[in-house]
Amino acid sequence: MTHLPNMETLLPLLALWPLLLLALLLWRRSRAWAAALAPWAAVPALLLALYAVLGAALMSPAAASLNLQTAAAPPTLEWPHLLLGLRFGLDATGSVFLLLAGLLWTLAGWAAHIYHRHDARRHALWGFWLAALSGNLWLIVAQDAIGFYAGFALMSFAAYGLIVHARSAEAWRAGRIYLIMAVLGEALLLSGLLLRVAGTDSIALPLAANGGAHANLATVLIFLGFGVKAGVLGLHLWLPLAHPVAPTPASAVLSGVMIKAGLLGWMRFLPLGAEPWPLLGAAALGLGLLAALVAVAIGLTQRQPKVLLAYSSISQMGLLTLGIGAALLHPSAWPALALALTLYALHHGLAKGTLFLGVAVLAQATGTARRWALAAQALPALALAGVPLSSGFWAKDGLKQALSGLPAPWPEALAWLLPVAAFGTTLLMARLLWLQAQPAAAQDQAQATAIPPEHATLEHPTPSLRTPWLALLLASLALAVPGLLAWLGWVTPLPLLPTATPTLTSLALALLALLLGVALATAALHHPWRALPQISPGDLLDLIEAPLQRFWFALLALSVRLDQYRGASTSPAHRWPRTLWLEERQLRRLPVAGIALLALLLLSAFLIG
Repeated sequence: MTHLPNMETLLPLLALWPLLLLALLLWRRSRAWAAALAPWAAVPALLLALYAVLGAALMSPAAASLNLQTAAAPPTLEWPHLLLGLRFGLDATGSVFLLLAGLLWTLAGWAAHIYHRHDARRHALWGFWLAALSGNLWLIVAQDAIGFYAGFALMSFAAYGLIVHARSAEAWRAGRIYLIMAVLGEALLLSGLLLRVAGTDSIALPLAANGGAHANLATVLIFLGFGVKAGVLGLHLWLPLAHPVAPTPASAVLSGVMIKAGLLGWMRFLPLGAEPWPLLGAAALGLGLLAALVAVAIGLTQRQPKVLLAYSSISQMGLLTLGIGAALLHPSAWPALALALTLYALHHGLAKGTLFLGVAVLAQATGTARRWALAAQALPALALAGVPLSSGFWAKDGLKQALSGLPAPWPEALAWLLPVAAFGTTLLMARLLWLQAQPAAAQDQAQATAIPPEHATLEHPTPSLRTPWLALLLASLALAVPGLLAWLGWVTPLPLLPTATPTLTSLALALLALLLGVALATAALHHPWRALPQISPGDLLDLIEAPLQRFWFALLALSVRLDQYRGASTSPAHRWPRTLWLEERQLRRLPVAGIALLALLLLSAFLIG
């Protein structure tokens, strides 16, 4: 890979720059211009990623054979006296993830600048935005386990402020569930990380294969810890609740790039390509397939576009989980799978970010502009469904090629199950377009029965988000161009493309899944989609929350009766369940609590160093 002179020295600055803006945002005198710079805080990361990726593609004579897993280790910058020794570097995989993060955070930041121009709480939003961006960039450029974990934790907890920004009852509930799942994920991840590094002398990434006494437990804990962020089936409960209440630009980065941190964590921390893990690999394959199919079935019952897109993200992340499971099951397939998963992450992040911003654009558009916007919204939807020669087709075909080397019966089963998943995605995208094609009054009425409009907290009408949305749409569509040119034989295949030419069978299956989905969706127009019984967002959460609520109220009643029996004071200080509830309500007073936590984490890190 071609590098800038001492490029590694610039990498920590990518993550520290948003934190510097955050510090200036807290100072009243610099708050105005810090808020003006905040939407563009990811531009340096985008420029550096473009140089790295395009430099590798255009300047390296071996670009066509670039292997994301076996490429030489990149130059690194070390800070040995901070924490356990921080290392920064940018390998081929990190370059692509940095490109996705830089592009999506920049265009979503542009949209957020427009969207929240008249928001009375915009400075609080920019504070959490910058903290989440810093953590996201930090984990991408980190080449040590502790640095990656620190960035991952910062991104995870800062995202809470984005989710609860509307301050509605639904936002608080979604934030509470997200925070519970985030803490659970961090506990699992930290436990697995400590067990994992205990059996090795180095914490450099990717971690070496661990043959210690607790290798099995550590690997499972790491898989589950990152699985919370990646939306693995069963750990996905926060996703369909968070997206509809978060501002649309925040939803774009949450689904487009933040959940990809779970995938990157798997790629960095799990012992992929070293030795087979049959049980965990088979479990990940099964969970991935179930997520790809079950999330589609639940998503089809939804009546809000953003909830439907959340379930679509769970389904698509299921395919990435499937790829990780295949690598655990069959280590020799990992180099090809690393390439396929990286391309799939880039495709999905751009397409899903475009679709989320398109929801806000269509909610504002009327007349002819609305019809044109709906037609443009169909383009990333078709790519997500895998229409032949789109970015989704190249991503899915590359994944299918990488999975072809698995032991029987997986290749035969996946050859039919993957087209079924594509068929389901086509139905889901048709449902999305149908929902967005409804008259604005009907759409507002449907939203009013579930979650209040997200822009209800704004004091003035929201300006148009059309320009950043179109920019992201063009970036999503451009991802398919190199594959098309290489397929026609006009250019040499680029590093992020499958090396084998798609077969006529692959093209036919992709086209068949698309046509069947369109045909079924068209037939469903005669039987209104809204007649489908809706499964509440969070699905499994209803089964969990009801018993917990009954237990909590029973505990509260028991506490009061015990106080009355003993003749003790019945003030809230003596009724600890109510006291905990009051303390939780006090902790919700953000951004003070969030900023204090961030300051404490940073101070602790530097004091330890």
